[in-house]
Amino acid sequence: MAKVKIERMLNLGAAYTPEMGAGGKPEPTWATLREQVREAQTLGYDTVVAVEVQHDPYLMLAVAAQEPSMVELATGIALAFTKSPVATAYTAWDLQRMSGGRLVLGLGSQVKGHITRRFGMPFTRPAQRMKDYVGAMRACWKTWQSGQGAALDFQSEHYNLSLMTPNFAPPPLKHPHIPVLIAAVQEHMLHVAGEVCDGVRLHGICTRRYLDEIAFPNLRKGFAKSGRPAAEWESFQISGGGFLCVAPDADSLARAVEKMKETVAFYGSTRSYRASFERMGRQGRAASSAVGATEVARDAKAGYRRDGARVRRGRYL
Repeated sequence: MAKVKIERMLNLGAAYTPEMGAGGKPEPTWATLREQVREAQTLGYDTVVAVEVQHDPYLMLAVAAQEPSMVELATGIALAFTKSPVATAYTAWDLQRMSGGRLVLGLGSQVKGHITRRFGMPFTRPAQRMKDYVGAMRACWKTWQSGQGAALDFQSEHYNLSLMTPNFAPPPLKHPHIPVLIAAVQEHMLHVAGEVCDGVRLHGICTRRYLDEIAFPNLRKGFAKSGRPAAEWESFQISGGGFLCVAPDADSLARAVEKMKETVAFYGSTRSYRASFERMGRQGRAASSAVGATEVARDAKAGYRRDGARVRRGRYL
């Protein structure tokens, strides 16, 4: 039977809120990260997650890894196309060593505008590029784990690697398998997740119909193409999906729901998430009106709690 894991977000002094994007940004601090890991383990969480929004998630996990713990350390997600897959492979290898084998590497493509205009990097055929990216990382890891002098030879549409001299190869790891999950919304990226990854991180714009008609079929198609035994599907990680509002009282909950409508409407205005809205019959409405956002939020079956409990992000399995 598949295991359900519970995740908790790391923060730099204050949990991220949409207001931070409009100038309400507190001074970040990395001093509480180890305490957050301790608390997560005490409360029974399986994983703590660092997200790439305004800060580098790898730096957060490097600090978190200094706290002895059994809790997994995950990026959920880190941007892939802003750096070379070899650079990411080095960082992940070091974090896996620091943490004693607890890293879960979550990567995402971002949308074209951010990659080309915010980071000045190329953006071509994102699903194929992500497949090549994961392959390039794993080629590096295989070379490093094989020992000094092993040849690196990886050829693909986007990345061609043929040089790894012993001087630049880090030593092998005690726990060399680094689980890789990628963020996926549309069919091609879901197919790649199933084919070459250990799991997928689904977006918040995620309904039951989207799961049944888009996500699960394409994940399974990719998984079948991977050549892995069918029994291994049970260990394929399916993380995230849906939004959650949490508040200690009814008034606070109402305000949180209103803010969530803005978030839903924002994603409704983004072309990359159009397929999800079309499946709900809400194309255009979430982006144009609060009414449309309310309908999408209702269809997504967001969960609301009034008991003041901390947010928990579960994996759909």
